Amino acid sequence: MWRTVLGVLAASIAIYLWGFLYWGAVGVQTWVWKNPVDGAAAQRALSEIFPEEGTYYVPSPGQPDWEKHMSTGPLAFVHMIDRDGRPIVDPSIMLKGFILYLVTVAVLALMMRAALPALPTYGSRVYFVALAGLVSMLLVDIGEHVWWVLPFRWKLVQGVYNFGAWLLAGAVLAFFVRPEATPPS
Repeated sequence: MWRTVLGVLAASIAIYLWGFLYWGAVGVQTWVWKNPVDGAAAQRALSEIFPEEGTYYVPSPGQPDWEKHMSTGPLAFVHMIDRDGRPIVDPSIMLKGFILYLVTVAVLALMMRAALPALPTYGSRVYFVALAGLVSMLLVDIGEHVWWVLPFRWKLVQGVYNFGAWLLAGAVLAFFVRPEATPPS
C-alpha cells in the first residue's frame, strides 16, 4: 500500500517536471502557435465580441444563415479564458495541475494493480501503461483533430506531451506497483 502511495507521488512529480520541461523550458507550443497580425487589436476584438469566459464556435449554430456562413467561412473555435488577464505563471494553475496529476496517477495505479496478475515484469507494466496512453492520445488528441478539425500540428504537440506523460508515469509507477515477492518454500 505505502509503496503504491510513494509511487503515485513519485510519478506525479515526474510528469509535473516533464510538463515544466516540455511546455516551459522548451516551449514546444510556440513551434505551432500562430501570431495574429495585431495582437492588441485582437485582444480588443475578443473583449468586445465574446462577452464572457467560455468556448465559442464561429459561426455560431444559433446565428441566422448558419449553414451559409459555415460553407463560406472563416470558421473558428475561440476559448475565452480570462477576460481580466492573469500572470504568465499562475501559482493556482500550477497547484491545480499537480493535484490533477496526483488524481490521474492514482487512478492509473488502481488500473495497474487490477491488471497486476497479467503484468509480472517491469516491462509488461510499462507496456500496459504505454498502450493505454496511446489509446488516450489517439482518442482525445487526434480525435479533436478529426472531429473538431482542430489544427493537426497543435493536436500532435499535445498528443506527444500526453503520451510522454503516460509513458513516464508508467515507467515510474511500474517500479513501485509490482507483484509481491513470494518467500521461498
